[in-house]
Amino acid sequence: MNVIPRGVIALLSAIAFSPAVASADHDDCCNPCPPSPCFAACAPAPCPPAACPPAPCQYQTVQQTVMVPQFTTETRTCMVTRYRPETRQREVPYYESVPETKTVNYTVTRWVNETRSREETFTVAKPVWETVDQQYTVAVPYNETLTATRTVRKPVFRDVEQTFAVSVPYTETRQATRTVRKPVWETSQQSYTVQVPYEDTIQRTRTVCRTVCETAIVCGCPVPVYRTVTEEVPYTETVTRFRTETRTRDVQTCRWVTEDVPYEYQETLYRTEQRTRTIRVCEWTTEEIPYEYTVQRVRHETRTRPVQVCRWQNEEQTRTVNYVVCVPKEETLSRDVTTYRQVPRTRTEEFTVMVPYTEEEKYEVPVCRMVAKTIAYRVPVPAVAQFRDRRFD
Repeated sequence: MNVIPRGVIALLSAIAFSPAVASADHDDCCNPCPPSPCFAACAPAPCPPAACPPAPCQYQTVQQTVMVPQFTTETRTCMVTRYRPETRQREVPYYESVPETKTVNYTVTRWVNETRSREETFTVAKPVWETVDQQYTVAVPYNETLTATRTVRKPVFRDVEQTFAVSVPYTETRQATRTVRKPVWETSQQSYTVQVPYEDTIQRTRTVCRTVCETAIVCGCPVPVYRTVTEEVPYTETVTRFRTETRTRDVQTCRWVTEDVPYEYQETLYRTEQRTRTIRVCEWTTEEIPYEYTVQRVRHETRTRPVQVCRWQNEEQTRTVNYVVCVPKEETLSRDVTTYRQVPRTRTEEFTVMVPYTEEEKYEVPVCRMVAKTIAYRVPVPAVAQFRDRRFD
């Protein structure tokens, strides 16, 4: 069966169902009349209606096979290497410290405090008091009354006519335009990237620890010594990788357009008016007024008074002073000294190693497959014959 491409079918459907092509189907594609001069001039009106009767177009149902995606989940099995701990024993040589104690004599020098005395001569100052007459000056206060004048201010009020301006509000209606934004939705093609999983086998190596027993000579005796060595062991591992694929989808995008919209608004304006008012004005006058005031004055007087005067007199005295000196003294002491001797020993200890083992593990992965699907649609019979002649696949 010949398959017609979907884009060609959509284009033919749009042309077949438009008004101009529908009238042309009745006059041209469905008209069995032979070509005529009026047909060649693209003017079907002069043709006689009896010679070219309109014939209705017929449609035919055409089936087409398309591939649609189908998503499923599959369970897969892979070999996984795991590790389990295992406890083992081994002989480990070590040295034990054995203490030995002995007495040691030693001499130390100590400092002992010894008290001694000596005679010292020192000078002291003793006070001697005497009575002396002293003259001093004092200020004696007294009051005195004086006469003067001062200037004072008195308020005088009177009424005055005053002109002032006021702003009277009023409202006016005005028209203007403002710009608003409106959304416009459009459908566009968008490319996006997806990660498609696939399995891959890689070669790797792991480091394995192995214990090697060797013989060492300690103090003239052979002693087993264990040493750990590492080896690189190859193994195969299956990993899941991803490859990037680009796909297309329809998305809705919003575009904003601007539009001028008229509107009315109220505006408050002000006009100036002159008004008159009466106010009270205060004027200040000055006046001289006499007054009396009292001032305090002082007069100086010389007076005499007895005062005690202290005079210092030096005198030598003797005293005994005790002092401490440090005298060295030797002593013989003994103490215990402990030394340690290293003795070789052997002990058994347990250690844990990780032993690898392999087991199967199941996991689910999403799988996308393309499945064939048959769809049916209607097309005009002449259009189908024309495209069958051209053999579109």
